[in-house]
Amino acid sequence: MYNLNGLIFRIWGVGGILFAFSLILLACSRFWNPLKCNKAELIAAVLGIAIALVYGGIYCKKIQNPSIISHEGYFEREYRDSTEAPPLPVTFAYVFSNNGQPKLTFYLDAFSKKKIFNCDFEKGVLYRIYYEESSHIIVNVEILNSDYTNIVG
Repeated sequence: MYNLNGLIFRIWGVGGILFAFSLILLACSRFWNPLKCNKAELIAAVLGIAIALVYGGIYCKKIQNPSIISHEGYFEREYRDSTEAPPLPVTFAYVFSNNGQPKLTFYLDAFSKKKIFNCDFEKGVLYRIYYEESSHIIVNVEILNSDYTNIVG
């Protein structure tokens, strides 16, 4: 029922890239040669590896025990928001509002969107968005009022 590809993307797209760059930095520090070892690069590399592993562990825990909640709202706008999952600029933010409730913003990368909801969101259409509570990553979408009410993402 729920597609957790957006959470998996965070592990590989953010944690994986940080881990890879940290390994490259570790190799550049020449940690195996005590005479030529650059201690600053070594510390930065070890710190980067530790952060990548902790980041991946946090999202693995979210995948194993997802806290999924829903929000019903009208689609207002979408925009690219790379600050949520740097360094790849493929994360989009989707803003939904419901009369009387504050506007909520949800996130989904372009790759996972094809699997979760292959259509474009239409302005003014009422959707039910299922998302992971702490990260606001979309895991399922239902159209509630539209000419396409039997389409479920």
